[in-house]
Amino acid sequence: MLNWDVLLDRWCLGLFLVGFGLWLTIGSSQFADLRRYFRASERTPELDAALGRRQTMEAIPLAAWFVPGIFNVLLGIAVLADRLAGVAGYGIGVCAFALSLGLAYLRMRNNGVRRAAALQPRTLTSIVPMWWYPAAAVMSVAPLAYGDVPGYTLASICVCAASVVTFALAALSNTMVALMTGENPEAELRVEQRLRCARVKGLFAVSMGVPFVFFATFCASIVPLYMGLGAIRLHKAP
Repeated sequence: MLNWDVLLDRWCLGLFLVGFGLWLTIGSSQFADLRRYFRASERTPELDAALGRRQTMEAIPLAAWFVPGIFNVLLGIAVLADRLAGVAGYGIGVCAFALSLGLAYLRMRNNGVRRAAALQPRTLTSIVPMWWYPAAAVMSVAPLAYGDVPGYTLASICVCAASVVTFALAALSNTMVALMTGENPEAELRVEQRLRCARVKGLFAVSMGVPFVFFATFCASIVPLYMGLGAIRLHKAP
């Protein structure tokens, strides 16, 4: 007989963590390459030079992706070996990923490379509409409602922490001062706008997506319970 809890909590979440970790680890060099934000048809020598200067200013190490990737693989192995609950491994894994992003962001924000200012206002609604903020805020704290559910306490806290961190990074990235050297303002401003837009939207997606997976896992775990209760009622019915 199929054990739904083992299938969902151990195998599905365990394989997800291993796959997510391998994706971060193997793709770490690609994630750090800013050229991926532009199609080949868009790139010019001036744009590539601006991307190179921006990459030097940001100085985000490969470890920002590599370390949480390896950590998630280890968590996935622990879940598959039945040494850790799958939902707890998921919570810890996404929390580690969010913290790594946060440290990379602080490194980028606090680096000492000289900058040139972009004479454009930075507002919370310059990239995303205002309603995204309350929506992400509600999604970020919603997992705490499951804190008293047996087996979900640690996961709910970690998922909430990961979502709050990525939500904060999205808001801060939206208003952070532009990173420009001033050598080619036109090309550098284009790079700045493209990176800011992609990163802000990506961080919002992570902030709301991480709790969504958590909720989906919880709902999937209780479906067999209600199906079983329904079967018992039907069996007892005259």
